[in-house]
Amino acid sequence: MTNDTALVPLVAIPQPVASQRVELEVAFQTMNDGTNHATLDGYVYNSPIVPAIISALTLGDNATSQNAYGPYSIMLNHLDVVDIVVNNSDKGSHPFHLHGHQFQIVHRAEQYESTDPTLNPPLIEGQANPMRRDTITIPGSSSVTLRVVADNPGAWLFHCHIEWHLEAGLAVQFIEAPLQIQERAVGRVPSFLYEQCAALGVPQSGNAAGHASATDLSGLPLGPWPQTLGWQPKGIAAITGCVLTAVIGMITVGWYMMGPKDSEEEIEQEVIRRIEAKRDRKRFGMFKKTTDSS
Repeated sequence: MTNDTALVPLVAIPQPVASQRVELEVAFQTMNDGTNHATLDGYVYNSPIVPAIISALTLGDNATSQNAYGPYSIMLNHLDVVDIVVNNSDKGSHPFHLHGHQFQIVHRAEQYESTDPTLNPPLIEGQANPMRRDTITIPGSSSVTLRVVADNPGAWLFHCHIEWHLEAGLAVQFIEAPLQIQERAVGRVPSFLYEQCAALGVPQSGNAAGHASATDLSGLPLGPWPQTLGWQPKGIAAITGCVLTAVIGMITVGWYMMGPKDSEEEIEQEVIRRIEAKRDRKRFGMFKKTTDSS
């Protein structure tokens, strides 16, 4: 794989100073519904009911609330310089693509959890002309730091470019400068945008769930969620039942063992009774066979 950081762009753009840091962890895991999904920063991406750009255009002042776009959304302020740090905890490589921007590759680590500077070197500031890309492959157990200038107001998806990984939920959306989106959109939003929403039965305003609220996300598709490790209520109830059953069983056995015992004479009489009963059954069988044959 080509080391992007060793390449030099023809048009030089110096590395700006970062003002915001967003850290994301790539993971694949079995979820609480038994399925395997991908997560970025612990969330499975589900498409919102209302597209994020429509929410930004119609929520007014509430458009600046990150919560309004769902938990898989990250708010960026206009002209902020953002470091997107992607730690790949998965063993496979993932090509990540950012819509709407070119980013500078300002740092790579072969093993992002290592304390060895040859595997996880420090980020160098003041780079004269870092390599720029809109897609970058991140090998397993490694990380990259992508420096982006938030100079393009909009709703931009950041996702793995392997289609079935995107389908599994490996994406987040950046909501960039929503008030500037509203200012620039005046008189410029084509009518067919809303016509397509109407044709698809999609709400044409509101937050990610279609509500005119910054907080009410009722009805928004969410999950599945990572499994919670450790003792859960169902497990606690099951083990409690097993322990109680075992204790009751042991008490019953002890009670039986401490109960009155039959004497040797009573045991002998019981054996004799069983032998005689067996002998009587045999005699009755022979008598019945003789009667049937006559």
